[in-house]
Order: sequence, then structure tokens, then C-alpha cells
Amino acid sequence: MLQKGPGSPRQQKENSHAKPPLPNSSASQFRKGTYHSSLDFVESLCDTSYGLIDVFPIEDRKNALRESLAEINGHVAAAQSNGGVCFPMGKGLYRVVHIPDEEAVLLNSREKAPYLICVEVLKGESPSKTKDTVNTNKLSKGGIPLANGDAFLPKPPPWAYPLGIGQDMYHSGYEGISGSTSQAFDQAMAQIFEAKVKSVHVNLSVEECCADSFCCSPQSPTSDCDNCREAAGHTCERKDGCGGEWVRVVLTADPGVRMDDIVDQEPPRRKEHRRVPSTVAMEEVKAATLKGEAPPGLPLKGAGQDSPDFQPKVTNGGIPTPADALSGELWEVKRERIRKASVHGHLPGWDLRSVIVKSGDDCRQEHLAVQLISHFYDIFQEAGLPLWLRPYEVLVTSSYTALIETISDTASLHSIKSRYPNVSSLRDFFDAKYQENSPSFKLAQRNFVESMAGYSLVCYLLQVKDRHNGNLLLDEEGHIIHIDFGFMLSNSPGGVNFESAPFKLTRELLEVMDSDAEGVPSEFFDYFKVLCIQGFLTCRKHAERIILLVEMVQDSGFPCFKGGPRTIQNLRKRFHLSLTEEQCVSLVLSLISSSLDAWRTRQYDYYQRVLNGIL
Repeated sequence: MLQKGPGSPRQQKENSHAKPPLPNSSASQFRKGTYHSSLDFVESLCDTSYGLIDVFPIEDRKNALRESLAEINGHVAAAQSNGGVCFPMGKGLYRVVHIPDEEAVLLNSREKAPYLICVEVLKGESPSKTKDTVNTNKLSKGGIPLANGDAFLPKPPPWAYPLGIGQDMYHSGYEGISGSTSQAFDQAMAQIFEAKVKSVHVNLSVEECCADSFCCSPQSPTSDCDNCREAAGHTCERKDGCGGEWVRVVLTADPGVRMDDIVDQEPPRRKEHRRVPSTVAMEEVKAATLKGEAPPGLPLKGAGQDSPDFQPKVTNGGIPTPADALSGELWEVKRERIRKASVHGHLPGWDLRSVIVKSGDDCRQEHLAVQLISHFYDIFQEAGLPLWLRPYEVLVTSSYTALIETISDTASLHSIKSRYPNVSSLRDFFDAKYQENSPSFKLAQRNFVESMAGYSLVCYLLQVKDRHNGNLLLDEEGHIIHIDFGFMLSNSPGGVNFESAPFKLTRELLEVMDSDAEGVPSEFFDYFKVLCIQGFLTCRKHAERIILLVEMVQDSGFPCFKGGPRTIQNLRKRFHLSLTEEQCVSLVLSLISSSLDAWRTRQYDYYQRVLNGIL
């Protein structure tokens, strides 16, 4: 009688239909328990936000929130024996141990109940030391740190130090972009500050790289490439395979002229940029406000306002000063305070995370916007450009709930103006916080310009709207950060494209760059122009990459696709792929000129201030 062997065709056929046995080990049970506990944890957080909407009066929501968090803490403690709860956001594996309910903050909303919580976690598994070291020290080609805070700029740029010692102190650790305008401006500004030159002229153009494949380098002692030396103050060295286009920057100044010898003269003004307030529009807003209505096309919604509970804590117990932390308490200080008060603070691997829980909003479009910003950031990093963006994580749990990463040590421009009533402008805040003309002030200005350039390009290409001061954050280093991307591509507040300027570039933003509403030249404003040109030329090379990502979700039904097929067509047009690079330089400069303290941008800020109290 023939026996079926394990390798016979009949045996193989029977085995192919058999289901593999499920693992029944303790490790698999722990993973299964952790998975379900983590899902329940996220669902409970979102249900809490959704349930708070029905709690009235609104003052009772705070107690209801703490009661709900206390219940969630009970479930977290019970789940520890079955694998625990994993923190659902961020890099690495972290196990949730407790939510300090006294640190929970209800965010201001008239119709919804978003809230912010801190979460105590324990690090579960640590990646290899080699991988950690690589990630920690990972910088772009231009020495710009990663946006997620995994790496930090080791030292300020050379011109941020006092004259005479900065170059020597920074030379050993500085790795700049060879031939980049960032390095050119560093050297040019150092000379300008030292000579106290009054006037600087900038000429921008796009040229082919040197015919003999020379590349700019500050180390080469000799060169025949006079154009490069004239453009950036660099010498050149031969490099094989150089080729390509580059932005030529010519900086000229009146030699030997000192500030003390010059009588201030009124700079030439351009008529098209004069501030002409509209008394008619102001009267319409006032009349609509008295009726409790919003003007046509403008929403009556204060999305960027802070909750009364979310008042920054003043460490000295007195009146806040700009020298304090923007959020009232630095994240590291808050983390240490909570660690000392926690019963889990002594455990190895203890850490603190923060997250915003939202319900009642479809955050899938927000997720799309953040993904696109991450791709723009990668594009700038790959090109070695010092444009700065800060992507943040959005975890969409349903079509009406989401968890959003908080950006620590930041505050909205509205919050800053509310907290410091004696500060009349953003420039005054910079002067007070960073001490005008100090090295930290110059570094903060540079951070501001590099982030402004990055977000200006993103706002233009993606047509991001609703850019009031509640949706613009400032961090401790001076970077500007945009949040809330509910209006982009083809939808606008109220269905009316009121903010018609390419991007927001108001007087208070220009003043931080040492310019004004007329766009008078300054070192930092010229640096802003150069970064915008470099960034736009680089984005054009990756246009299909961005367009494809948007096309993939055009049938999703997101509000940003209300324009139909024209949404993608207009996105492609904004890259201006048919223009030469020389024409693109003129285009970017015209976009900047059109955005200079644009009337509609100022008027939108005014509407938000009158209707929603956003300063």
C-alpha cells in the first residue's frame, strides 16, 4: 500500500489549503493585548472630546474633562498587565503610564471641544546606538537641523558672533553650502556690519555654471573664475561634473561710507505699495458687527483664539516680559516639573509627550497639507537650501476625529500680542526678547527669514488661505510656523478668495527683516528674496512629484478640491514650467512685490480683529 509522503503532490495540495496555526505564545498575547488597548485608548480620547460638546454650561467642561481622563487612567493602569498601551504618535515605541489630568487644557471653540493633554510614557524599545547617532547628527547639506527637533544647529552662523572672534570660533565646525548664496550673505553681512556701510545693492540673475566646470569654494587660494568671486566673494576650484544653473548674487556697497557720516534721507517710495485704508470697508465691518453678522465671504469663527484656561504661566509671578518663554513655561521646565511630581518619574526611560485631541472636524485635508509640507521640506533638504519648515504629525482616527502633535515652546502671534500689551509690533517683541543688535537677535532674524521664505513658497504653490495671526506661530528661536490648513488649493473662507496676495507679507513681518511696508532694501530682506528664488527654482524641478501627490486624492471629496479638475490645472500653472529660469527670477520678485503689505491681506487681519478679537 502506497503511503503519502510529506513531499508528494497530493500531500502538497492538501497542505496548501490548510490554515497556518496561530501563535499562542505569551509574546503574541501581549502584542494582541497592546494592540486592542491602544485602539481603545485613542477611541476614548476622541470620544471624550466629542462628548464634551454636549456639556453646558461651558464652564463645566473642565471638570467633565478631568473626570473622563481619570477614567481613562484607570483603563491604562489595568492594561499594564496585558501588554500596556502604546503612545500612538511620534518615533519609537513608548508605553503610556499616566495622563496628568491637572495639566489638561480646553482649547477655545464655540461649537467644538478640542483639548490638549500631556502623556507620561516609558520608552519600550531603543533602536541601535548606531542608528540613533546617525539620526541625531543628521543635518542637511546646508547645516540646517531637521524640523522634528532630532538635531540642532551646533553653533550660530559666523556673523552672529561679535566682530573679531566669530570667524575663529565657528570655523572649525562650520560646513556651509559651497557656492551658495547663504554663505555669500554670511560673508557679505560680516563685512557690512564691520564697515558700517549704509547702502547695499543686490543684483540677482540665473547663469550657467562656469564653462570649465569650476565650483565656488572658499578654500581655493587661486582661480580664474572672476564671475564667481565677484558674485559671492568666493574663490573657485575645478570640480568634475559640476554643470547646471545657479543664482548669481552681486552685492555692491558704497565703499568707505560710515553710518555716522550720513544724514538720514527718506527712501524712495513706490506708489503702488502705499497704505490706503478703506473707510468704506471699515464702516461695513462695524455695521455688520453691531448686527452680530460677518461681512460677505468672511467666517465668524475664532479658530486661532486661545482658551481663557490656556494663559501662559509667569514664572516670576509678576507681569510677563518678552524675555519669558513664549508659552510661559519652557517645555523642558514643564517636563522636569511633571517628572518630579509623578509617581512614575523615577522609572528609567520616563518621558513626556503632548497631543491635541480634536473632534467634529474632518482633519484629513490637514493631514494632506502636512504631508505636502513634509515633501517640500525634503526637497529643500535634498538641495541643501536653508529654507526652514516645521511639519507636524496628524493622526486621523475617523472622518471627524484626530490627534495632532503639539509644537512645544511656541505661541501664536495673536497670543504674543495679547500677553504683552506694551508690545505694539512684532519687531518690538523681537527687540525686547532677543536684545536688538546682539548675536542672538541676528540669529533670530535669520531664522525668521529662512522660515518666512519656506512658508511663503508653500502658501503660494498650495494657495493656503486664512492666514490670520492666530494661525501663525513663533518659536523660541524666531522661526515662523504656519498651522491650520483648512483652506488651500481651491477653497477659501466664506467661498470668496478675499486673500488674493500670493502670500502674507505684511508690514509687521517686513519690519523684522529690517524693511517696511514699501519693501525698502535691507540685508535680511534681500536674503529673503534670494531664498525665495532658490526655493522656487528647486520646487519647479520636483513639480510632478507634488502634483502627483495631490492628484492621488483629488476624488477624496476634500473641500480643497471643490474647484474640480481646475484645481490640479491651476496647481501646475503656479509652477510656471514653461518659463526659463531667468524669467522665474523676475516672476518671484513680482510675487514678492505683489505681496508687500497687500491691502486685502491687511483688511482680512482687520476683519479678524473686529469680528473675532484676533490681534
